[in-house]
Amino acid sequence: MESARPLNDMSFEELKKLIKLPVMDEEGRRIGVVDKIHVDAKKMIAKNAEIHFQNGKRKKVPASHLFYIGGAILYSKDGVLRTMPKVTVEMEPDLAKAKGIFDKVRVIRQRLMKLDELLMEGKITEATFKILRNDYENQLKTLEELGVRYVDRLKKRLVELEQSESELSEKLNIYEARLYVGEITELEYDKLTRGLRVELDKVRNQAKMIRDFLQDYAEKIPLMMHIRTEPERGEEQIPEPKAEERLQEETVPPAQKDEEEEVGLESMISNIKNYYTRLSESIGLSGDEESQSTE
Repeated sequence: MESARPLNDMSFEELKKLIKLPVMDEEGRRIGVVDKIHVDAKKMIAKNAEIHFQNGKRKKVPASHLFYIGGAILYSKDGVLRTMPKVTVEMEPDLAKAKGIFDKVRVIRQRLMKLDELLMEGKITEATFKILRNDYENQLKTLEELGVRYVDRLKKRLVELEQSESELSEKLNIYEARLYVGEITELEYDKLTRGLRVELDKVRNQAKMIRDFLQDYAEKIPLMMHIRTEPERGEEQIPEPKAEERLQEETVPPAQKDEEEEVGLESMISNIKNYYTRLSESIGLSGDEESQSTE
């Protein structure tokens, strides 16, 4: 089970991801959300956090009384967790699947790196290396196709959640305005907006999880997924190569591209020798021509 971490023991980068996370009491009941976190400017550690409670009130709480665990914040009035409540945070189905896909991608990438090491150390044959690498690359291709589809779905879902958040926030603002002008009492406000605030917190939390996922993987996904240096036949390469890269690709003979993956170590050495032999002969001929022209 994941251990609880006090907020004053977390880095500044970690703290930034806690804003708008749900806050639970020691019995696992949802009591509000993290609205703000105040950090010591010199030590860059959390001093206190402002909690927006379900009843609409806000309160500053010492960072040492707040603990992060499993996508939520636990609040202890005296800063001591006597029990570890079961924290369950609902996750979008597509988000859970996307995370699972990219976790598998990381595992396969690690296997490919290990496979390269085994070949270099001479612990496996070249034939075994090719069979296993081809298998892992096929798995990555399948996962890439699935991953791209789920990322597209999450982007659309994020737009829907942000729209819903905007609409719910506007409704809540209207009730707050009625409270401020004295049209309704605090008790009436609490009763009228309780369900609205719970729904708004839920929408914000779901949007935050998707947003954090897309942000965290924005730079990692291309590095994990695109392992080939060239596209297969009939396959588009994304992103579109630059003009100079496209020119270099066009100057490579098609036969050389087709045979590149299958050529063995001995054949590669032979090809290199043949290339330099032809190059030397070419230089020799041009030298003769130059000497003739100067005469």
